[in-house]
Amino acid sequence: MSRAGGWALLAAEVTLPGREVGATRPRIGVDLARVADFRGAIPDAAFSAAERRRVSAAEDPPTEAARLWVRKEALLKALGTGLRVHPAAVSTGGDSRVEDLDREALGLPAGFVAALARI
Repeated sequence: MSRAGGWALLAAEVTLPGREVGATRPRIGVDLARVADFRGAIPDAAFSAAERRRVSAAEDPPTEAARLWVRKEALLKALGTGLRVHPAAVSTGGDSRVEDLDREALGLPAGFVAALARI
């Protein structure tokens, strides 16, 4: 679950009947952020050097920072570590376990980004 700007996002796994007892279940993580929260200050310490360069080069740095952040936090939630792992040590660039979610399909207003990770 994630909350931002008065909105909440929840991801749940559906277990199908007949699933093998003791089978490894996929883990999921989801995160939501309001781009406006990244306009005043971008938390550089949360990003690797490559990610900081990517944010700096982006057409809209706050949106790119928010997008990178939700991908990173969704993955950390799915891994079960959360922010006990320093976020700068985790990069989701090219990581197929993480996907950007379509805010319109989720019914979120403009100015939000969201991501889902599946492990």
